[in-house]
Amino acid sequence: MAGEIYVLLQQWPQAEHSILSALAMAPNHVGTHVTLAQILARNTSRSIEAEMWFKKAVTLAPNDPSVRDQFGMFLRSQHRLRESAEQLVVAAQLAPTDGTRAASAARALRDARRCRSAERWYAKAVQLKPEMKRIRTWMLKYEGAILHLNGKYAAAASSYRRALQLQPNDDVTVTNLKRVRALMSKQRRK
Repeated sequence: MAGEIYVLLQQWPQAEHSILSALAMAPNHVGTHVTLAQILARNTSRSIEAEMWFKKAVTLAPNDPSVRDQFGMFLRSQHRLRESAEQLVVAAQLAPTDGTRAASAARALRDARRCRSAERWYAKAVQLKPEMKRIRTWMLKYEGAILHLNGKYAAAASSYRRALQLQPNDDVTVTNLKRVRALMSKQRRK
């Protein structure tokens, strides 16, 4: 608890000392490993140490999606996009009904330029969050964007149209739909 208080107060050396003391008493406490990794990750010169603690947390709790999320975000901060995507996909697989994690996996895959896999995860995210209008709209827009990038123009147009049903006159979605329609028109003329 003292370590968490020091973290809230942003007293990093005291937080680190307190967390290390806690680990000496409870070496298998996963949350403590993650907290220490996050504290160390704040200092770029200590990123190797931070990664070591994240890996220990993953070893202790390989099926905990929140540990995978945290490790994935750390890897993203290190610009290791493929590895970040791997961790976030595992997190999403471990929580198969969590649309937010599915969307995080999709975004990470897109950023890692794994567009086909991203497309599948965006579709899953859309499927998992139908009740939340704002999130569903966001996911439909990104699903449309990845389908657009993957050359699946009709499917992209469909996603954009569904997003516009939820959020009419969204400038970005309207623009993207026009672009896809122009591409579809160009294809038909060939």
